[in-house]
Amino acid sequence: MSQDNSVGAENRRRIVLQLRDQFLDLARASREEVDRYSLNELKGIVKFSKQRIPWYTNSLESVTDVETANSLQDLLHSLPILTRRQAQDNFDGLYFKGPNHEPSDYVIQSTSGSTGKPVSVMKFAPLYSAEYDALTLTEWQLNKRDTSKVVTTFRIVETEAEDVPLGPPLSYIGATRVHTSRSILKRTIPELLRELHRLRPDYLFVNGVVSRQLALAQLESDFEPIKIEQFLTVSDRIDPQLRAMISDVFNARIIDRYSSEEFGYIALQCPVHDHLHVCSSSLIVEVVDDEGKACEVGVPGRVLVTSLHNFAMPLIRYDIGDIAELGEPCDTGWNWPVLNHVSGRIRDSVTTPDGEFRLVTFFDSKMLGTRKLRDYQIVLFENSIVFMYYVNEELDETERHDIESELQEAFKLPLPIVFRRMDSENWQNLWKRREWYRATTNYDPSWNETELISKVSE
Repeated sequence: MSQDNSVGAENRRRIVLQLRDQFLDLARASREEVDRYSLNELKGIVKFSKQRIPWYTNSLESVTDVETANSLQDLLHSLPILTRRQAQDNFDGLYFKGPNHEPSDYVIQSTSGSTGKPVSVMKFAPLYSAEYDALTLTEWQLNKRDTSKVVTTFRIVETEAEDVPLGPPLSYIGATRVHTSRSILKRTIPELLRELHRLRPDYLFVNGVVSRQLALAQLESDFEPIKIEQFLTVSDRIDPQLRAMISDVFNARIIDRYSSEEFGYIALQCPVHDHLHVCSSSLIVEVVDDEGKACEVGVPGRVLVTSLHNFAMPLIRYDIGDIAELGEPCDTGWNWPVLNHVSGRIRDSVTTPDGEFRLVTFFDSKMLGTRKLRDYQIVLFENSIVFMYYVNEELDETERHDIESELQEAFKLPLPIVFRRMDSENWQNLWKRREWYRATTNYDPSWNETELISKVSE
């Protein structure tokens, strides 16, 4: 039995490393080669979907020139957009299980619902996990990380780990150091900062919210400066102000990525610049306007994602619910398409009294540079806009005025701005972070902190 497991593990290692090498070759390929690869893979997933997936058999019936398509853009634009609602309502008609595979090979993952009602997606686990691990190793190599250096995780974890050997996929490339993890729900920021100084990692896995809090706590502490090479961030959107703060305080570079439950990795940060590179080895990303037409570089639009290898449940031109903008080709020689940044979610919008549809985003916001703010959350109630915030030192009149002006300009709604200072430093971990929340009730100033949090968490 152990011999079979050993053979299986070695076979998986070989597959992951082969995929990684293919991905690295594609990362170094010309733009023309990248487009040609994407077109060939798209043809394959479209032909399969027409033959095997009931939903696509019907919706792609009029698409007849798949094999003869010479342009990636032309083929994409001949295909219908798949909405979140369609994916939610037609799950049973969107998946295929191969008769020669074990039922346990197929897994269903659901989104958090942060961009709307949760969506369930079926995946063929052996291929998905191997591809995910290969992209992880591709990202590590492109960012020139040293596998002999110290890695620590500050995330939401069920059980904290103490000096545990790094397993797959990093062990596939010779990682020999142990790994330690700490729960951001079980420990306060001062406790995490003490652990950071004790462990002194070279690479820290952490989200954006905790990164900011650690930096501010370091500035307010008596600890000597500490250098961390890279903050490997997930979950939260990263603003230029946070990048600057982490560089100033920890002499570190933030390395971000764009991912989702539906697809896994969508884009990886450039090793040189702050923009992202679409994972062309696995998927295609489009940015389109409200009519489904491609946006020009630098123009924000809806994000459509096409998975090239999820044959269990193909998502073709899937409207993921995000707003992003394409960037100019990168000068590093890495020719996967560029996303300047992901600026918000479609649900993060309001309709003003004069009928204007307005995306409300605080990307690159001035208030994010207010270092007194240990954390904050904006909530749009029916009768007011509430700025929940946590500070050690109270905001002064000028700071409050600047924040109020920015909120009024962002929302353009005839609602009062309410500042609500939070007493607890752990309130922000009680729900999944979004830029701002829309509450479905009126704000009551008599609510205590627990009552307010319960309303936002509903």
